[in-house]
Amino acid sequence: MKCSLTDKDFFRQNGYVHLPDHFGAQQVAALQDQHANLLDRARSILKETIEKGITLQEIARKRTQDLIVVPERDAPSVVCRFEYLTGFSEETKVCFEEHVTPVLDYLHEEPLVLFKDKCNEKNPQGGAFLPHQDYEAYHVFAPCYHATAMIAMDDMTLENGCL
Repeated sequence: MKCSLTDKDFFRQNGYVHLPDHFGAQQVAALQDQHANLLDRARSILKETIEKGITLQEIARKRTQDLIVVPERDAPSVVCRFEYLTGFSEETKVCFEEHVTPVLDYLHEEPLVLFKDKCNEKNPQGGAFLPHQDYEAYHVFAPCYHATAMIAMDDMTLENGCL
């Protein structure tokens, strides 16, 4: 785990911590491969809905171990987001268990439960949703608090549609 006591102190004081060197070059390459495979699967699901004239909801109900896909608001064949990464991909699940969960547990001083894992592919000015905080959608679950961990796969700029 690449998270120090200094990182933990910063987190406790500021409510966030940035760990730019958390993943080594080999791990970044593995994450990029996993991302490419997951994105290919998400795209194939959208293509299937169009070709077969079925809804994403129908696919999600029938294939409970598959990715959940959300298309761009104005482009139903373009992936905006896909979810259930660790349920669909054993490789991604292991990566999270080995490299993400331990850091979150360490920072929060207690074990956390993964609630939602997703990958955003939003284009500039795109997205199925206006800017928002996910916490508002989770109030019905009455969590004491929630934590967000983001792994940026590319640079985030206004030009490329940063979150």
